[in-house]
Amino acid sequence: MAELTVAAGVARGLLDLAVAKGASREVLAQRAAIELSVLEDQDNRVPFASYVALMRAGKELCGDPALALHYAEEIDLSEVSIVGLLGHASATMIDAFAQLNRYGQLVVEVEVEGVAVADRFQLVPSNGELWLVDTRQRPNDCPELTESTFARMVCGTRRFGDTPFVKAGSG
Repeated sequence: MAELTVAAGVARGLLDLAVAKGASREVLAQRAAIELSVLEDQDNRVPFASYVALMRAGKELCGDPALALHYAEEIDLSEVSIVGLLGHASATMIDAFAQLNRYGQLVVEVEVEGVAVADRFQLVPSNGELWLVDTRQRPNDCPELTESTFARMVCGTRRFGDTPFVKAGSG
C-alpha cells in the first residue's frame, strides 16, 4: 500500500498556527521531518506520519492540548485547500457535504487496502436522530484529525445560518 499523504497547505496552516502560538517554525519542521520548501505550494503532499508528528509537536511546543480544535476554529479550510473553496461555493450545507465526500482525498488520503473509500462521511439515522459518521479506518492513529475535522464541520457550516445539528451530550 502506498504511503498516505496530506495536502501541504493543510500542514502549512497547522504549522503557521503553532508558530503564531509560540512554537519555533524550524523545530516543528525538524520534529515532523518536513522540508519547509515543500509547504510553499499548498498542492504538494506531505506524509501523513509527518502531519501527525507536526500536530503532536505543535501541541507540546505550544502547551495547547486542544491545538487540533483551535486549528479548525481559527483556520478556514478555504485558506489551505481547494476543497474548502468548493465548500464555500456550495449553495447548501448538504451540497458542501457532498463536495467534501467527493474531493476529501485532496485534503487527507484515506484508503482501505489500496482502494479509496467512497463517502468517507456518512449521515446515519439511529433512534430518531441523525449521526455524522467518519468511516476512516484506524482513527486512533490520529484522533486529532477527528477532532479538527468535526470541529471544522461545525465552524465551517455556520455560514449557512442556524445549523442546530450539533447537540451536547448528557454525560
